[in-house]
Amino acid sequence: MNGKDKRLHGSFGDSVIERKEEADVEEQQAGGGEGKQEKTAKGFKPNALLYLKKIKEPGFAAELKRKGCSGWPCHAGFLCDFCMLRPEWIAESKLEPLNEEIAELKQSIIILRKQQQDVETLERAERLVAGKYWSKSDEERKMTLNSMLEDSTARVEAQEATRAKIAAEKVRDSLLDQLSRVQEKVKLQEKDNTSLKQQVMALQQTLEESRRKLNFVEKDLEDKRSMISEAFKEKSRATTEARRLKLEVEATNMEIAVKNEQIHKLIEELQKLQGVTEERDVFRALADRRAMLSQSIMDEVAEDVVKAERIRDEHVNTIRKLQKELATTRKNIAMQHKAKQRAESSGGERK
Repeated sequence: MNGKDKRLHGSFGDSVIERKEEADVEEQQAGGGEGKQEKTAKGFKPNALLYLKKIKEPGFAAELKRKGCSGWPCHAGFLCDFCMLRPEWIAESKLEPLNEEIAELKQSIIILRKQQQDVETLERAERLVAGKYWSKSDEERKMTLNSMLEDSTARVEAQEATRAKIAAEKVRDSLLDQLSRVQEKVKLQEKDNTSLKQQVMALQQTLEESRRKLNFVEKDLEDKRSMISEAFKEKSRATTEARRLKLEVEATNMEIAVKNEQIHKLIEELQKLQGVTEERDVFRALADRRAMLSQSIMDEVAEDVVKAERIRDEHVNTIRKLQKELATTRKNIAMQHKAKQRAESSGGERK
């Protein structure tokens, strides 16, 4: 059995049943030891009646599931569930008991009609004997009665054969009509199955395409998540750098305070050593120098703070953009998932 048959049988029926030994013996006697291919060519059929009886037995499902279909349409002595559901097998399984019942009824009708003809012949013979043939001798009357009985028997048998032939032809015609109707139904069912298979294949292709798109979106989402994590890391690094700069500014302020104290001490010493004018000039020069130094330090600190704020604003804007893109991507994924569920629900309703 090729791969196509495996797909067909694997999706519908996982259970089969072997035919009984008596059926195998009958097949061997009828085929004369022919091979499996010759049986298939001659229209070998599985035992549908036996399958219908056997499948109703309790505890038989496990044995059915362990076996597989041996080929389409199960010509090697097996019958799977998918083949058993075909209308022609069901019609053929019901046809055999009907034919047996028809044959029994025909035999009973023939016997009853023969008995009726015999009764009518005897009554006619009695009337003839009681009438004009009564005056003849016994031998002539016996010969006449025997000939009449033989003629009536032959005529009755011919009539019965003709009636049986007509009844058999009617039964055959009705069965052929039933078989043709069943075949038409089977063809329509096969067309419906073909269309359903095409729809299933189309849905499978759509599902594969949706899976590919979903994988692509997941990869894109993962990349964006990594970008967001990098942005958060950069933000943490910028925060750490700002803290470090703040600590440096505080250390610089402490150094400036220490230097201011030293300058005050120097000014006091200079005031003691020099005059008031010189002390004033030195104090002004030191004050200007301190102011310039403080201004340069404050300018550097302000530039560092502005730079840190600019980096922080850039990271915040990047994070907001990534969050917007992530929300848009999630909405698209949700819409695609809803569309996929609607398509699956509509495909299930069509089935």
